[in-house]
Amino acid sequence: MAYPLETILAEKYETIIRRNIATTRMRDFYDLYTVYKLKKDQIDYKILKEAIERTSKKRGSQEIMKDYEEIIEDIKEDSYLRSLWDVYLSENKYIGDLNFDKVVSVVTILSNRINEM
Repeated sequence: MAYPLETILAEKYETIIRRNIATTRMRDFYDLYTVYKLKKDQIDYKILKEAIERTSKKRGSQEIMKDYEEIIEDIKEDSYLRSLWDVYLSENKYIGDLNFDKVVSVVTILSNRINEM
């Protein structure tokens, strides 16, 4: 049985927002970016929104998720996360020169799409 696309995205998205600038898990950013880029035409945003709501309820992060806009801005501006991203790139050459802003932009895109619903 395959893991639903929207569930994968929801779990990565919720982790990024919940952990905010305290995250050290650059892999979550990369995974979210990659899955989105490869599968964006297959995403059902209604299902994704429901999956995020279920995930945040299960993990007790519903209140945190309401602050997603502010959290994303904090993530974009955080110099420590940028340096962690640079280290992650240097340790994972297969990623190439993918910059942090591009990766974080996918978090914004997903936020905008699910909050339009």
